[in-house]
Amino acid sequence: MIDSLIIKINKEIDQDIEWIAINSSTLNIEVQSKGSISKIPQEYKKCKTTVIVPGTEVSITSVDLPIKSRKKLLTAIPYALEDQLADDLELLHFSSGKRLSNGYLPIAVVNRPLIQNWIDQLHKNKIYPIAMYAENQCLTKKTGTISLLIENSKIHINDGYSIELIFDNLDPEIAVSSIINHLDNENKKEKLNYKTENIQIFSSKKMSKQYSDPIANIKNKYKNVKVKTLDNDILQFQIKNLLSNPGINLLQGKFKVTKEYGHLLKLWKHSILLSVLLSIVVMIFFILENKQLSNQVEHLKTIFLKEYQVIAPNAKDIKDPRSIIRSLQLGNVSNKESGLFLNLLTKLSSSLEQTNNIQIQGISYRNEILDIRLLTPNIMMLDVVIQNINKSGDYESSIQSTDQVNEIVNSRIQIKRIMR
Repeated sequence: MIDSLIIKINKEIDQDIEWIAINSSTLNIEVQSKGSISKIPQEYKKCKTTVIVPGTEVSITSVDLPIKSRKKLLTAIPYALEDQLADDLELLHFSSGKRLSNGYLPIAVVNRPLIQNWIDQLHKNKIYPIAMYAENQCLTKKTGTISLLIENSKIHINDGYSIELIFDNLDPEIAVSSIINHLDNENKKEKLNYKTENIQIFSSKKMSKQYSDPIANIKNKYKNVKVKTLDNDILQFQIKNLLSNPGINLLQGKFKVTKEYGHLLKLWKHSILLSVLLSIVVMIFFILENKQLSNQVEHLKTIFLKEYQVIAPNAKDIKDPRSIIRSLQLGNVSNKESGLFLNLLTKLSSSLEQTNNIQIQGISYRNEILDIRLLTPNIMMLDVVIQNINKSGDYESSIQSTDQVNEIVNSRIQIKRIMR
């Protein structure tokens, strides 16, 4: 019996979408189709619905926040990532997943008005999803292995751990090289010995032929490269991965799916009454002990002030020790440099997406500056790339050198974050 509906949408939800209806108990695909979202049969809209959204609109990262309280964690996440993000925090929606083995917390970031529009359009078509995932997280993840999926002009890639990216119009060889260089830099910075020469590439037969040269270069350059041709289409492959290893559900916080529990109150009436009586007893106890606790609080503040003065000798009064501890914790986030590298790389990909006939010859990253060597048909095309990067006002790009040979311009540009 069909009981689950999975929809893959575009940034503009009124464009053609793909959807699959499945039997969740057997995982059999019963119906698969493409077209307008309004054409999905009403009987399938009543099923448990999961939506896959464009990975180019969702950033996946991770932070080191040693906070256990869920409420405090949700408050701290935006400020922990503030230096990595170009948009105002008020315009962004943050969701978190399960902690990684190193204690870092995986985070998904999406534009708040955009996800609100997706949900509004789905509701307008009488579709009420219980989960929403970025397609970044619909690719196989294998420890110690770089996985890459070629989907038309999009390159999906992950390192089997915390890096999950999508590039548009980027050579697969450059994508793999960038991830490996990033991992090497992390090894040096953290003094780790993490290495991987295992690479698996997924693509359709058509894409394997279209990208045959870059795939051959990857196989020649790295050891243990496996190329797997997908028998089914890309969406079926992504859904299989999603069902076996769900990523971060974007429907959290304001967008969390709520349920009605009113009908359960009658069943728990006596338990609720007992809980109320117990609360009254506890309240009386705290009133009686209030004076003693107040004295203890003052004593602890005195102790805390002495310890804090070791860090801040000029501190004279402690009104809110918890806020001080929280600010110290937020000051210990250590992944800003790697986050800036990935943001610069994503900005480059977005700029090149708006141009044609531009080839990347090489990429390097040092001292928070991305250095790129490009081949362009003319100097005007190079100027377009520079303007696309600079127009947001958050990044600065400049031409370092140009050399025209025949009808090709060999140039080097740099991109860096504008410090405010």
